[in-house]
Amino acid sequence: MDARRHIIDYLRKELIGPDPIPPHTQPDGEEILTVDSPLIRYGAGILFPQSTPTETMLTLPSEEAAILDDETLLEKPEDIPDDLAGSARGNSDPVDVPEDSAFLTNAYLPSAMGLSCLLEVPDRGLIVTVRAARYHSERGSYTTKDGTQKPSTRWLRRPF
Repeated sequence: MDARRHIIDYLRKELIGPDPIPPHTQPDGEEILTVDSPLIRYGAGILFPQSTPTETMLTLPSEEAAILDDETLLEKPEDIPDDLAGSARGNSDPVDVPEDSAFLTNAYLPSAMGLSCLLEVPDRGLIVTVRAARYHSERGSYTTKDGTQKPSTRWLRRPF
């Protein structure tokens, strides 16, 4: 594999997934995320149901909440530290951020994706392949080396 293809494949796996790595795979070869939810694991290519308010991200269960650099979990708008308020609210200047949570009014999580490109269509036509999936969580447990049972969550990928 040439270096360019290797870099593209690596970035795709890291940013949008999936990246099934044995032994964390389902019988059909799809990945199982065991450490982070898809919201934390992948940084791009995530879509939400239409009209999902941005506030949803701030009220997710702790295992799916956005983790800050200091591993503080965001649970409500007032939990955003002042030094991160600008970037967390889509504003690079924290001074301009309103003090109340009205900044989230009418703000929705992405539910559509677009792609623009300029290309010359080959004589034989153009084939576009779109792959997508949903993740759902399962609660379970695992056994540590000392035999202790610990609760865990894993996320299974279901393509459509």
